[in-house]
Order: sequence, then structure tokens, then C-alpha cells
Amino acid sequence: MQPVRIGMVGARFGATIHLQNLAPLRGTRVQVVGICSKSRDSAEACARRYEIPFVTTELAALLDRKDVDAVDLCVLTALHHTFAIQAHDPGRRCGHLLHQLRQGKNLVIDQLRHPQGESCL
Repeated sequence: MQPVRIGMVGARFGATIHLQNLAPLRGTRVQVVGICSKSRDSAEACARRYEIPFVTTELAALLDRKDVDAVDLCVLTALHHTFAIQAHDPGRRCGHLLHQLRQGKNLVIDQLRHPQGESCL
């Protein structure tokens, strides 16, 4: 089985917690292939610490990469809705990034349905 290739959004406390939790899985089950943050300094520091090969301050640049299977949103909860909608792609795996959005946000759920009508939640 190929590892899930993850793009991280956010590079501060939440991202470091997620990256620490992913550490035992890296290389075999997951690869963190890129990180995006509004602060290039934060993104570069996190990328150096966790050996993440791609750094950007533009969400679109991370999402446009063909090697991103899933997106881990490590940003303020208030930004999850907007970023989850932007990150959704029927070919990209959904999962943890949407855990906060299950609480009655029908707009998000409706917009994140696969073309076949299957929810990625």
C-alpha cells in the first residue's frame, strides 16, 4: 500500500502536534509532502524540523500539487470551512481535515459530496 501523501496547512502549534502524532507513520503509511503557512518563516522552520520538502505561503500552490492526497488543516477553527471547501477535490482523500465540520454544517457537507453522491465525511 502506498503511503498517503499529506499537505499541511498551518505551521505553528497545531501543525507541530499533528506532525508529532504522524511521526511513527511517516515513510510507511504517510508522507508529508508540503506545508503552507501565511508566514514563510514559520513554514520554513517547520519544514526544516520535520523534513518537509515543499514550502509555500499560497494555499493554491499546495493544493495544485499532484502529490497531495490529503490535506491536514492546522489552522484556526474559524478558517476550516473556507479551507476545506478550497481543499476539496474528488480525487483527494478526505478525512481528518473535516472532523470539526461534522457538527451540523450542511453547507460544507453538501459541497463535499463526491460526484457519485458519496460523502467523503
